[in-house]
Amino acid sequence: MTIWRFSAILILDLISFIKKGEDLKLNRKELEERILQLEKEKERKRVVAFIDFENINKTATEQGKVIDYEKLIEMIRGYGEVIFADIYIPENYFSFIERTQVNLNLLGFRIICCKKMTEGSNKTEDTVDINLIKDGMKILELFQNLTHFVIIGHDKHMIHLATEAQNRGKELVIIGTEKISHLLKRVVERSKIQRLPVKNNGLG
Repeated sequence: MTIWRFSAILILDLISFIKKGEDLKLNRKELEERILQLEKEKERKRVVAFIDFENINKTATEQGKVIDYEKLIEMIRGYGEVIFADIYIPENYFSFIERTQVNLNLLGFRIICCKKMTEGSNKTEDTVDINLIKDGMKILELFQNLTHFVIIGHDKHMIHLATEAQNRGKELVIIGTEKISHLLKRVVERSKIQRLPVKNNGLG
């Protein structure tokens, strides 16, 4: 229920009370409860997160680490109610991540598998960035009551999406490794750049 709808309800209630000649004081408690509900709705924080899996997983693997998804979802939830947290993976990684898919789903993540795109002369292209950015733009358009927009990755290709989120009044957060693009760093406050949580991979 939107703020505008709450406002409309309050106005209609007042008109109804006045038309019926009822004493407004008798309904003061109900009115105060409605106003309090409206204020809570305004203060409610809503978060979406977009995760470029290959981008951050590669860096973690190079360090002999794996992504700590439990801590990652805790970080995301720290910004408010998570509407969704989507992990975008290229199709060749699906069998790799399939082993942990159930656990990731239970934690609250969704897996978005992106097929490669074939261009001229049978050249294939990864579509993770394309799909992530396209979906991100669509969400910004459809969910105007979002308060926080979280990008987990360090790719400079996310600059346009990050800028659009800020232009629409969303609080932008970037979670990534030390390899976050310096160009991406330029469009977000330093305090809103967080380090990706990783842990030992348990091998050796």
